[in-house]
Amino acid sequence: MDLNINQNSPDKIQNFGGFGGGDVRESLLSRNNEMDLNINQAVSPVIQNTSNIFQEITIPTSEISKMSITNFNEFFERTNFQSIQPNWDEVGEVYTKTIEVLGVLVAAAGWAFDFVKFDIFRDFFQIIGLFFSGIAWPKGFGVVWGKITGVVSIDLSFIHVTPLVWFWILWVICAILFVLFRVRLRKDPAALLDGHEARTWTDRSKLELLWITALVTLLISLYLPMSRSALQVIVCYSPDHTYYDKNSDESKESYKSQFEDKGGCWHAVHIVHIIFAILIMLVITIYFPILTLKLIQRNKPQPRLFDQEGQEKAYTDVEYRRDLDKDKCPYKFVYKGYERKWSGYKSIIMAIKLLLIVVVIAFTSQIAQISVVLGIVSLFALISFLSAPFIDNKDDKIDQSARITTVVTVIFGLILATKYTDSSAPSAYSIILNILHALNIFLMVLLTIASFKFCQRKWKNCTGRVDFSQKNFDYNLAKERKLRIWHPFWESLMSHQENLIPAYERLKKMKEIASYHGYEEYKSALIPPDEEIVRERVWIQSAIEGVDGFWDGVDENNEFKSKTCFGKIWIDPFPFKCTIVYDDAGPAVIPEQIFVSFCRRNREEDVLKKRKIRQKLRALNGETVFFEYVETHSKSKKGFEDENKKSSVKFTFKYGVLTVKANRDVDWAAGFNVSISYTDGVGDDDSGESFKGEKTTIGHNEIGIRDDFTYTPELKRLLKHPENKKLIQQNLPSFLDESQAYRDGLVEERVQQETILSNGFWLFVFNNDRITRENLTIYLQEHESDEAISRIPEVHEEGLNYLYSKLAFYDSHPAVALWYVFWDDFYQNNGWMKKFKGFDAILNPRFPSAICYHPQDRDNLEQFLEENGLKKKIKKKYLNKLYEKLEDYSEGSLYQDKIKVVLPGPEYITGRDLMAGGRGVISDKEDINLDL
Repeated sequence: MDLNINQNSPDKIQNFGGFGGGDVRESLLSRNNEMDLNINQAVSPVIQNTSNIFQEITIPTSEISKMSITNFNEFFERTNFQSIQPNWDEVGEVYTKTIEVLGVLVAAAGWAFDFVKFDIFRDFFQIIGLFFSGIAWPKGFGVVWGKITGVVSIDLSFIHVTPLVWFWILWVICAILFVLFRVRLRKDPAALLDGHEARTWTDRSKLELLWITALVTLLISLYLPMSRSALQVIVCYSPDHTYYDKNSDESKESYKSQFEDKGGCWHAVHIVHIIFAILIMLVITIYFPILTLKLIQRNKPQPRLFDQEGQEKAYTDVEYRRDLDKDKCPYKFVYKGYERKWSGYKSIIMAIKLLLIVVVIAFTSQIAQISVVLGIVSLFALISFLSAPFIDNKDDKIDQSARITTVVTVIFGLILATKYTDSSAPSAYSIILNILHALNIFLMVLLTIASFKFCQRKWKNCTGRVDFSQKNFDYNLAKERKLRIWHPFWESLMSHQENLIPAYERLKKMKEIASYHGYEEYKSALIPPDEEIVRERVWIQSAIEGVDGFWDGVDENNEFKSKTCFGKIWIDPFPFKCTIVYDDAGPAVIPEQIFVSFCRRNREEDVLKKRKIRQKLRALNGETVFFEYVETHSKSKKGFEDENKKSSVKFTFKYGVLTVKANRDVDWAAGFNVSISYTDGVGDDDSGESFKGEKTTIGHNEIGIRDDFTYTPELKRLLKHPENKKLIQQNLPSFLDESQAYRDGLVEERVQQETILSNGFWLFVFNNDRITRENLTIYLQEHESDEAISRIPEVHEEGLNYLYSKLAFYDSHPAVALWYVFWDDFYQNNGWMKKFKGFDAILNPRFPSAICYHPQDRDNLEQFLEENGLKKKIKKKYLNKLYEKLEDYSEGSLYQDKIKVVLPGPEYITGRDLMAGGRGVISDKEDINLDL
């Protein structure tokens, strides 16, 4: 049966310039017939002169700030502010909500369990708990704190459970938890590996996320007790100096005493226990901290190297904290509380615990043991003080309190060890240690309570402290104009109007792209590449994207990774990126300079033959195939249980179920692992005894599948057998149709997304606060396809009146801009405070009476504040600094540099237009015959 794919199908339309695109049927393009451009007409002229795509208009600063004054008070006297007030009479309700959009972004977090502080408390008690198994503490101290630390350390030696029983309880629990955890890891999001099929953490249920968090928390909590117990089993541990040893019957039980009852240490029973102890130590003690560190590096927020305007910036701790707050990853509790450079601190703590365990168990001399422990905990405390690894300063203080208490406790332990051999130390030691630990716990609890958001807000209300986003009011007024007026307007408009919410989701994606790629790369991605690349982008999305892609060249790092060279291809449409996830070597990005070669290679005859073999095997997936196979098994003779009575039986297998398994449990995943599972094996031994129903599974070697995917005698025997060939002929068309439907679906989704809101919106509108009302209207009506967007100038005319009148007020003079930003910033950071409740009409920029719209000199301002009951609530030092800055701005310009406005040029083509220009240019090859 010949199966042909016509790659010149006229209804295969793609996005050329990386805007997204795909297989669009005529019905989707009926509205765009007038845009049916020829590729040579649409693209070639643009490439010759990219200035025709974008127009950059420079606005002299003199046109923005025309006032010439020498004194700030003179400025107020000469200015009629009423004439430049925002047009409140025409504004609708939705446009007064711009301030609320910012408020949502900084809304206080609700009650949530603080894993960071839980970890600090747990680690403190677990480390202290180690010493209770190695030092003869005074009875008055050991009875209380020994049991508390024992419970937290999961060292319940005061319960009537023998050490070996406790070892096996911990072993079974840890083994089960770790197996569940490893199985769970296979379902973690892997965007590079899964491509469009990746399920992010936001797609997961809360119960699933909670389950993952619980698994990791339990494993971390059990790390110390399991490691300690396993090491004690290995060395046949017998504590000689513990308080419990000397003063309770339970202490008579030890690992050594229990093994002595079973033949003694280093005999059969003990050796079996050693094997299991080593196994759990390899998995939990050594591998788990390494795995935890890998999870942290894989899941922690990646740096955003560009700001909201797409301009390069440093990735600050503040931004890292914001990203952590938005992070939905269930592992984030492991790294959330730590600064980015110390995100792996949890693994360091586990390493410290292991080191302490080894010292406490391995050293036989108590003084030597405590001395080494003192050195370790002192070094750990020094690292804690110097690094201050926690994001929250209060967490650093809590941790430092715990470290100091640990060091002092060990010092007392050293003193006791040199003077006393049992728990008969004077009660003064007990009193001092109890007071020390009680004070530490009190301080840790107090700092924990003080770190709660509601406590911080209460404290701020009590002290009346006022905060601002910038110290010394060093605002970038050009940027503040965009961030405080322009951006909130569009975000509020699009997020509060039901018909604009899909566009708002698109806008959020564009903002994310800009934050990772930057302004220049974003802008460049809107420029269509040369015609050849355009054609290949069309083809790769229409004919190849998905499984069974091929590349035997280098990637963007000039590396060659794969043996098979086959994998899954997935396309990120904007900015355009082609990734191949190899079946055997992970992902590789194809750089643009070799992209054309990449596409051509996938059309060459030898690759088509290889791909055809893979497609035939996929057509047999799940089918019972005929493939005769012989294998020898050792079988026991009937009626004999003796191993020596076994005989070799040559089994013949004929029919088995062929399976093609991917690397990950998602649709269209990379991976090509073929196997055949049999259950029909029959054979006779030398004595003539018959066996049947034997099972076996064979893989690539037995089937004859090689890395180069060429025909071998075994593979030909499988694929050419009449029964199997009939199955291929039946199933292959369905598989190819399904593959094409998958590509068509991706393409249609890209078309829809570009139609909802084009990628140019971020550049020409959202990030372009200097665009004139006229040019804004032209852009929306001529370049946006969705009616809800294109009709914004008409439907939301009142809102735009409000927006542009507010901008005119802001632009009237630099001092006015500073005045507005100061009071807007004041309200954003402090308006929620109790002492400012009831003053919204004066402080909230939502109201036309707000002070931010009524600049005035110092005397009038103080009189105004006093008349409205605000004078005593706002400290003079802030007003002093404000008016100093206002004087500085009296003769200044709002902008240091020239202002550039970016507009679409006469030959700017949206992604949707380019899709309509792609008809009939998908490939140079008219037909590809797959029955090669």
